[in-house]
Amino acid sequence: MRGGHSHNDYCHNRPLADALENGMKSVEADVFLVDCNLLVGHSKDELTSGRTLKSLYLEPLYKLYQANRLDTIVLMIDIKQNGEECYKVLKDCLLPYRNMLTHYQNCEIKQGLVTVILSGERPWSLLVEKERLMALDGRIDSISFAHHASFFPLISDDWKKHFEWEGEGEISSSELLKLRKYVKRCHQENKLIRFWNIPGHLPQSTMFWELFLKERIDLIGVDSPLQFKKFCESSDN
Repeated sequence: MRGGHSHNDYCHNRPLADALENGMKSVEADVFLVDCNLLVGHSKDELTSGRTLKSLYLEPLYKLYQANRLDTIVLMIDIKQNGEECYKVLKDCLLPYRNMLTHYQNCEIKQGLVTVILSGERPWSLLVEKERLMALDGRIDSISFAHHASFFPLISDDWKKHFEWEGEGEISSSELLKLRKYVKRCHQENKLIRFWNIPGHLPQSTMFWELFLKERIDLIGVDSPLQFKKFCESSDN
């Protein structure tokens, strides 16, 4: 799986739909647990009762699945608070949709069309469960690489924590070698790799897109799925 990651996807006028129509391979939804409901929004003051994880993402994805119109996609759920409590609610919330979801049993992965990965305030209790419908978003650290891809199928990290290049001129040879080392290690362990905290506006973002496509970064964060689609189409010509 390699392509665009719709960063803060719920901020679009048509959450999920814009991402799918423009070929995104991953979507990101921030969630808060409010009265046993998982509400979607970047902050608490943005939350409304009608914007739930179920209504914005799970139900639309399941309808596409039932109609045989769904391609493989990552649903990244960024838990903003109360990770363990959110996880308990998520387990019940996902059960009706299990047919389309990736399953994990010990270190075995049964790939589904929708892979749910938890980020943000990650629930570490997930690591002791033998059967799951969710996995965790890893970091470039010893913990994430110590566990199998069934626990950390994706390694995501802050670009600026590891690199100084900001999209101007050529990336230094030393930083390019470091990037390639990270990519190689992730792919050797069958893990995807993604970086956040890159410029979201053109033309700076295109410099990162070019680098990431060339160096086989699996999920490339974009704020505009349409712009990324046009960029990829122009790059193919």
